Amino acid sequence: MKTITLKSITLSIFTLFMTATLLVSCSKSSDNKPSGSTSHKIIYKATATNGAVIDGVSYTDAQGDQTSLNGLNATTYTSPEITVPASQESVIFAAEGEGTGASSTITVNIYVDGVIKKTNTGSGLGISIPTSYTF
Repeated sequence: MKTITLKSITLSIFTLFMTATLLVSCSKSSDNKPSGSTSHKIIYKATATNGAVIDGVSYTDAQGDQTSLNGLNATTYTSPEITVPASQESVIFAAEGEGTGASSTITVNIYVDGVIKKTNTGSGLGISIPTSYTF
Protein backbone atom coordinates (compact mmCIF):
# COMPACT_ATOMS: atom_id res chain seq x y z
CA MET A 1 0.00 0.00 0.00
CA LYS A 2 2.93 2.41 0.68
CA THR A 3 4.17 2.04 -2.92
CA ILE A 4 0.82 3.12 -4.34
CA THR A 5 0.67 6.10 -1.98
CA LEU A 6 4.23 7.19 -2.82
CA LYS A 7 3.51 6.82 -6.53
CA SER A 8 0.31 8.89 -6.20
CA ILE A 9 2.13 11.65 -4.33
CA THR A 10 5.00 11.66 -6.83
CA LEU A 11 2.61 11.81 -9.78
CA SER A 12 0.62 14.63 -8.14
CA ILE A 13 3.76 16.69 -7.49
CA PHE A 14 4.97 15.95 -11.03
CA THR A 15 1.65 17.11 -12.54
CA LEU A 16 1.54 20.23 -10.36
CA PHE A 17 5.10 21.20 -11.36
CA MET A 18 4.39 20.66 -15.07
CA THR A 19 1.22 22.76 -14.91
CA ALA A 20 2.94 25.59 -13.03
CA THR A 21 5.90 25.57 -15.42
CA LEU A 22 3.61 25.62 -18.44
CA LEU A 23 1.64 28.58 -17.06
CA VAL A 24 4.79 30.55 -16.30
CA SER A 25 6.39 29.81 -19.68
CA CYS A 26 3.24 30.86 -21.55
CA SER A 27 2.88 34.15 -19.70
CA LYS A 28 5.55 35.97 -21.73
CA SER A 29 4.61 38.17 -24.65
CA SER A 30 5.79 36.91 -28.02
CA ASP A 31 5.69 40.42 -29.54
CA ASN A 32 9.44 40.87 -29.11
CA LYS A 33 10.48 37.80 -31.12
CA PRO A 34 13.26 38.52 -33.64
CA SER A 35 11.99 38.74 -37.22
CA GLY A 36 14.29 35.88 -38.26
CA SER A 37 12.71 33.35 -35.88
CA THR A 38 11.98 29.94 -37.38
CA SER A 39 10.33 26.74 -36.24
CA HIS A 40 12.40 24.16 -34.35
CA LYS A 41 12.61 20.38 -34.52
CA ILE A 42 12.43 18.88 -31.02
CA ILE A 43 13.22 15.39 -29.74
CA TYR A 44 12.82 14.40 -26.09
CA LYS A 45 14.86 11.53 -24.68
CA ALA A 46 14.96 9.85 -21.26
CA THR A 47 17.43 7.19 -20.14
CA ALA A 48 17.28 5.11 -16.95
CA THR A 49 20.39 3.46 -15.47
CA ASN A 50 21.46 1.38 -12.46
CA GLY A 51 18.11 -0.40 -12.02
CA ALA A 52 15.82 2.58 -12.62
CA VAL A 53 12.68 2.24 -14.75
CA ILE A 54 10.81 5.04 -16.56
CA ASP A 55 7.09 4.83 -15.71
CA GLY A 56 5.89 7.94 -17.54
CA VAL A 57 6.86 11.05 -19.48
CA SER A 58 5.22 14.40 -20.21
CA TYR A 59 6.26 16.83 -22.92
CA THR A 60 5.22 19.90 -24.90
CA ASP A 61 3.76 18.91 -28.27
CA ALA A 62 3.65 20.84 -31.57
CA GLN A 63 0.54 22.78 -30.49
CA GLY A 64 2.10 23.86 -27.18
CA ASP A 65 0.00 21.42 -25.13
CA GLN A 66 1.36 18.85 -22.67
CA THR A 67 1.23 15.22 -23.79
CA SER A 68 1.60 12.51 -21.12
CA LEU A 69 2.41 8.85 -21.57
CA ASN A 70 2.07 6.49 -18.59
CA GLY A 71 2.78 2.83 -17.95
CA LEU A 72 5.96 2.80 -20.05
CA ASN A 73 7.99 0.47 -17.78
CA ALA A 74 11.09 1.11 -19.92
CA THR A 75 14.76 2.02 -19.55
CA THR A 76 14.71 4.43 -22.50
CA TYR A 77 12.19 6.70 -24.15
CA THR A 78 12.64 8.74 -27.33
CA SER A 79 9.82 10.91 -28.68
CA PRO A 80 9.04 11.27 -32.34
CA GLU A 81 10.49 14.43 -33.88
CA ILE A 82 8.15 17.35 -33.17
CA THR A 83 8.18 20.62 -35.11
CA VAL A 84 7.26 23.58 -32.92
CA PRO A 85 6.36 26.93 -34.49
CA ALA A 86 8.49 30.06 -34.04
CA SER A 87 5.72 31.55 -31.90
CA GLN A 88 6.29 28.91 -29.20
CA GLU A 89 8.82 30.30 -26.71
CA SER A 90 9.67 27.18 -24.69
CA VAL A 91 9.24 23.44 -24.29
CA ILE A 92 8.99 21.24 -21.20
CA PHE A 93 9.95 17.59 -20.76
CA ALA A 94 9.77 15.43 -17.66
CA ALA A 95 10.11 11.77 -16.78
CA GLU A 96 9.13 9.93 -13.64
CA GLY A 97 10.00 6.46 -12.51
CA GLU A 98 11.35 4.22 -9.81
CA GLY A 99 14.85 3.21 -8.84
CA THR A 100 16.23 0.33 -6.82
CA GLY A 101 18.60 2.46 -4.73
CA ALA A 102 20.43 5.76 -4.37
CA SER A 103 22.54 5.12 -7.50
CA SER A 104 19.52 4.59 -9.78
CA THR A 105 19.21 7.52 -12.21
CA ILE A 106 16.99 8.92 -14.94
CA THR A 107 18.47 11.49 -17.31
CA VAL A 108 16.29 13.64 -19.57
CA ASN A 109 17.50 15.49 -22.67
CA ILE A 110 15.87 18.06 -24.92
CA TYR A 111 17.28 18.12 -28.44
CA VAL A 112 16.66 21.26 -30.50
CA ASP A 113 17.44 21.05 -34.20
CA GLY A 114 19.60 17.96 -33.59
CA VAL A 115 21.65 19.40 -30.71
CA ILE A 116 21.26 18.63 -26.99
CA LYS A 117 20.21 21.95 -25.45
CA LYS A 118 19.14 20.84 -21.98
CA THR A 119 19.97 17.88 -19.72
CA ASN A 120 18.79 17.08 -16.22
CA THR A 121 19.36 14.02 -14.02
CA GLY A 122 17.57 12.68 -10.96
CA SER A 123 18.40 9.73 -8.74
CA GLY A 124 17.02 7.61 -5.93
CA LEU A 125 13.97 5.43 -5.35
CA GLY A 126 11.13 7.72 -6.51
CA ILE A 127 12.50 9.79 -9.39
CA SER A 128 10.68 12.76 -10.93
CA ILE A 129 12.91 14.80 -13.20
CA PRO A 130 11.56 17.84 -15.10
CA THR A 131 13.43 20.18 -17.41
CA SER A 132 12.55 23.01 -19.78
CA TYR A 133 14.19 24.94 -22.56
CA THR A 134 13.45 28.49 -23.71
CA PHE A 135 14.38 29.46 -27.27
